[in-house]
Amino acid sequence: MRESRSTNPRQRRVLADGIYDRLKAEIITGALKPGHCFSETDLARRFHVSRTPIREACALLEKEGLLQGIPYKGYFIPPITFDDLQQLYQVQLIVESACAELAARAIAADHLRALEQLCQTSYAFEDRKSYFEFIRANFRFHTLIAEATGNDLLLRIVLDVENKLQRFFYQTIGLGAYGPLLVEEHTAIVQALREGDPQRARRAMERHIQNTKERTSKLFLK
Repeated sequence: MRESRSTNPRQRRVLADGIYDRLKAEIITGALKPGHCFSETDLARRFHVSRTPIREACALLEKEGLLQGIPYKGYFIPPITFDDLQQLYQVQLIVESACAELAARAIAADHLRALEQLCQTSYAFEDRKSYFEFIRANFRFHTLIAEATGNDLLLRIVLDVENKLQRFFYQTIGLGAYGPLLVEEHTAIVQALREGDPQRARRAMERHIQNTKERTSKLFLK
């Protein structure tokens, strides 16, 4: 990822988007840990670009709450607090329960087939590889239900919430032996969607989110 002297505005936008994607993935997965600080110069040197695309990428990440600016110094990655987690679950409960209800009214066959496969993904206790595979499948499961509503605004909200929840999930490899329970809860949601039952889909999603909130809150407070 290099920037030449002849780079035009469109190419700089592509560079900024690429840097944004890389940094976002590293923040979410914990490759860049909470509390880590860096300057625009540090990143420009790392990515072999000028500070302009760095500034654009960091501005987007700051807007999403994944970075915080330090005046005259640079940026740092904010920690995930217990209050942050509770607020995320409040939003998830409201928005994703509504998504499940809406999706049950008109879910497409290809969405349903994909969800039926995703809902079977589990993980082995303290097995990092299977746990990380589960995190990715879980992200796709929740965002696909939002996608099935056909409402782009709902999808953007769910993507934002799920990205932020992933930060916590990637940091808790000791999540416990909850794999089979999560499969059971995901399967209940998919069954309601398959049967076209909006209220049952909403209730199944509400139970799943409330249960996940209880499990993760206990881990956070350990």
